[in-house]
Amino acid sequence: MQSAEVATAAVGGIEALESYFAKYLPQLVLACIVPLAVIAWCAPIDLLSAGIMLATLPLVPIFMVLVGWYTEKRTTARYAAMVRLSTHFLDVVRGLPTLRAFNRGEAQAERIATVSDDYRRATMGTLRVSFLSGAVLDLAATLGVALVAVTVGVRLVEGHLALQAGLTVLILAPELYAPLRALGAQYHASADGMAVADRILDLLDEPAAVSGPEGDGAAMPDLRAAPVVLDDVRYAYPAREGDVLRGVSLRLEPGERVAVVGPSGVGKSTLAALLLRLAEPTGGRVLAGDVDAHDVDLDDWRAQVSWVPQRATILRGTVAENIRLGAPGADVVAAAQAARRGRVHPRAA
Repeated sequence: MQSAEVATAAVGGIEALESYFAKYLPQLVLACIVPLAVIAWCAPIDLLSAGIMLATLPLVPIFMVLVGWYTEKRTTARYAAMVRLSTHFLDVVRGLPTLRAFNRGEAQAERIATVSDDYRRATMGTLRVSFLSGAVLDLAATLGVALVAVTVGVRLVEGHLALQAGLTVLILAPELYAPLRALGAQYHASADGMAVADRILDLLDEPAAVSGPEGDGAAMPDLRAAPVVLDDVRYAYPAREGDVLRGVSLRLEPGERVAVVGPSGVGKSTLAALLLRLAEPTGGRVLAGDVDAHDVDLDDWRAQVSWVPQRATILRGTVAENIRLGAPGADVVAAAQAARRGRVHPRAA
């Protein structure tokens, strides 16, 4: 799952779940209780009307199921269109400097307009299904009420049914179908939340990109004395064909400085991710001395490896709090010394 989809699911998707838990589930309980209570109340008064209600009641759930299957497909397609829009917009925002440098802004604006139009069509299609399904459910409920009303009216005219019993049945008949009609409306309101919930559960079920050893594992060597070795390493991204890295062998001695150069896309960032244990090689081994990195606890490995990005980001908080992200146990003196070495201290030498 890409970062844009994660952000979309975590922000807008979680809000959409409110309709599912606060509206759909309570209405589902009412839809299960109220019709049975109405039929149970009408049965002693007029058994024929209660039988008609019981016979026509399944029509509404049947239509709901048929419409629900189609709604689920349209909602999934709408969510996919929204994810494409979010992903493309995030990529454009991240690459604004490059787009401006190569004068490609107008082309991306046209692409965003195209993706936005796809999302608009998907949304309008979902709304169209929602309106049509409401009409279908109203038709089924109206036919059921009309059938009960006709039979009650005929028997009232013929004198086979008392006026009090007939009025009671006519008043309760619309209440038989009202919870089911409201349930259909709330289903469409909660469909987005359910689609996002499925994606969130898929994300939670995905295995970690990098796994530690089972059990205690091996002791982490001191990288100030032990070399870092890449032994015939190969790596391929799951969503991309072919290997990004293939047959990479490298030995980094303590204190050695090595520059990795090459055009964009050759795997420099991937190589750094492997050294940071942010990715697992699909072939070969990453070693610390003679110890396989897979056998070492992730926290122990990352405690001895640092990464300085091209564009440093200061998170919200103090400078000391940002420094402690790399060394949570650093006291005030250690944090001040790190700030001086990084020349972000007022008294930096």
